Amino acid sequence: MSYCPKCGADILSNNFCTLCGCKVNSTANSAEQLILKHDGKATASMILGICSLFFFYIPISIPLSITGIVLGVISKNSSNKNMSIAGIVLSVSSLVLSVITVIAIFIYIIWVIGVSSFNE
Repeated sequence: MSYCPKCGADILSNNFCTLCGCKVNSTANSAEQLILKHDGKATASMILGICSLFFFYIPISIPLSITGIVLGVISKNSSNKNMSIAGIVLSVSSLVLSVITVIAIFIYIIWVIGVSSFNE
């Protein structure tokens, strides 16, 4: 079985991809094409989403979440579509929790400063 190098779809019998119309070399190694099909961006997106979700209360989770979202969107058309969607969902939820946490901390700090200046 061979795979389309452009979109990663299975090529059954002809030399053209039925999804994107790309011409496929029939003599290409299917193991080599399988490696091209799984480039790791979807996996990286899911790992970054999990890590950023565990550490949403630390400011480093915001860049991790954004990177996970970008990698998930890039790899959404690969064969690991479910993994990239999971990475996007985890990264977005972590980003939302991180932003809520940062806003809550700033509100708390402003409230403490306001109360301490009110008592003086």
